[in-house]
Amino acid sequence: MMNLGIYYKKNKIGNKIYDKLSESISAIEYQEFKIKNQIYLNIQLKKEGSNLKRVLNTPKAIVNTISRDTLSEILQHNNVAQIKGRESINRTYEILIFDLSVISIRQITHTRNKKTVKYASKKDAKKAVEIALRALYLTGLDFGMVKVVFTSRHAYKIRTINPSPIIRERDFSLFIKKIKRLYDNEGTAKNANIKMGADPEFMLINANSGRLIAASKYFPREGTVGCDSIRIPNRQQRPIAEIRPAPEESPLELLDNIKKALNNANKMAPYKNVKWIAGSLPVSGYPIGGHIHFSKIKSNYSILRALDNYICIPIFLIENPRTATIRRKKYGFLFDYREKDYGGFEYRTPGSWLVSQEVATAILCLAKVVASHYYELRRNFFLNVEAHKAFYSGNQNYFKPIFRKLWSDIEQTSSYIFYEKELKTLYTMIFNNDLWNEKDDLRKAWEVSWNNKKSSSNKNKSRKTSTTSTRSNSSRNTRRRPRSVTTRTNSRSTNRSSNTGNTNSSQNQEQNNRNRSTVTQGRITVSGPTIHTQPLRFY
Repeated sequence: MMNLGIYYKKNKIGNKIYDKLSESISAIEYQEFKIKNQIYLNIQLKKEGSNLKRVLNTPKAIVNTISRDTLSEILQHNNVAQIKGRESINRTYEILIFDLSVISIRQITHTRNKKTVKYASKKDAKKAVEIALRALYLTGLDFGMVKVVFTSRHAYKIRTINPSPIIRERDFSLFIKKIKRLYDNEGTAKNANIKMGADPEFMLINANSGRLIAASKYFPREGTVGCDSIRIPNRQQRPIAEIRPAPEESPLELLDNIKKALNNANKMAPYKNVKWIAGSLPVSGYPIGGHIHFSKIKSNYSILRALDNYICIPIFLIENPRTATIRRKKYGFLFDYREKDYGGFEYRTPGSWLVSQEVATAILCLAKVVASHYYELRRNFFLNVEAHKAFYSGNQNYFKPIFRKLWSDIEQTSSYIFYEKELKTLYTMIFNNDLWNEKDDLRKAWEVSWNNKKSSSNKNKSRKTSTTSTRSNSSRNTRRRPRSVTTRTNSRSTNRSSNTGNTNSSQNQEQNNRNRSTVTQGRITVSGPTIHTQPLRFY
């Protein structure tokens, strides 16, 4: 069990929630709490001896939805459309959400003479559900009613977000069950044996001319080494390469698998005049990613917020702010994830961390710590408009003071000591204002050797790196791109499956992995299904 706090407006549903929970939970109390001159109930479910705590719908998140201007700015920075003024509406969806789970969808169809009301399935309202889930997340809420409209111009837009909605009886019963399940869920929150995988991307260019070389020239479509589904416009060539190592519980073993995959790729393209590059946008027009996969753990708002705060922000502080900002116009946004058929999910926000072995090692070890301890990592630095603005504009100076608090939380987890050496790379880079390098051949940083042969037909099958190509909606699948490490001066400008065993055995295994390892920090191996997906798009 965990200590659970719930903020709900003092209305008939708020009172009813307290009364219903009191029937089966004795350690419950409430206090009245005023937010923007409205009275809210702070309902507290306690568990003596538990160090787990979670608060649903914090006061700050509630304020973000009460203030229409604040809500509008947060959604605007995240490219989520909100209805303004008078627009012709075809349908309205009232979507009740609890912790990333959709409880009900009330659909109202507007015609010239009447309105038709029915309850729709998630499948029938897929686009509306996507935008509702993301909008609720961005405000900081954990549950609420999101109204989404579908306009006559075929656009989905947010109308309102209600953190304390009036709920019909059938939905109320499900709502209470979810609260109780969360309150009793301490055992599944702790999972030191989470399995991780990855599918980082990289690109190939002619080392002399700088022209883009399609990855499909050397690599197959499927397999541990392959190509992303994106194609060069008007051609069958696929420009983006990616590796798909086998998943592992240990991030260091995952690194071994990645190193093996890179060596396999090098056997297919061992040429000295073909440069391999990674990062956020190493080639103009081709944003790439370093997606991380998690299994044996369920997605919820809490773990996604931990990933966006405790992984995304550190990476934000070492990536090239200019190229990362361009990438985030379509990829790498907050709440960028995908549910997967293997029972886990894919975290898609980071750019490609293949820039160097040390950077990749640090990021995967950090991902292991955060996913294993997300219930302890409760800070949400994206509860104000300024943070969203800084994130999408590449303002690294805004997040520097925040990083110290963030890293302090990481250091206090029980897993930190087992990855301290690897994580130090990331901390040092941020402290020294170092950025990863998107232009150097990543094979050097991974100690992958190549021969002196030259690839012969680059001339006919290459494109200038300046050629602009966007990942279209029609493309079946989407990926991200790699990075590198470059030192910058102090004057830099602002401008993606496994069980959990006991923690000690997992940690001892980590030490054994380290002892028998022959390559320093950052051997990676990742396997699993080849997965191609489209990014979330909001209208």
